[in-house]
Amino acid sequence: MTEEGLRIGQLVRSRAGRDSGTYFLVVGVKDRRWVMVADGRRRSLACPKKKNVKHLEVFPLRVPDAEERFAPQSVITDRAVAEAVDRLVAELHRTGGSSLEAARRPEGPAGGRQEPEQEPEEDVFSHG
Repeated sequence: MTEEGLRIGQLVRSRAGRDSGTYFLVVGVKDRRWVMVADGRRRSLACPKKKNVKHLEVFPLRVPDAEERFAPQSVITDRAVAEAVDRLVAELHRTGGSSLEAARRPEGPAGGRQEPEQEPEEDVFSHG
């Protein structure tokens, strides 16, 4: 896990670069500063994009069992990644679209932090 709390299968949105505004899944963690992302369309699993975590907006939505699903010996397709991104973005918009960064901002004059509510993770790779 990175300093930002990013884990494999996490939904993120690029805040900088040519891909600004694009949603991705984290498919690899290099170190505390760098992650590999893919969307299954422009950025495939075969050629993921290396992104600085400072340039990502992090959302609390994540693919369940992502570490196993994205393991080197697993067979996951770009289409499955694209569908997972679409489902997580739809869930994000349905729940109001707050990012972890927004949830960590101080609230009011006391500067208290509110942690985002944890909802059960939905299996975005299942069809149904």
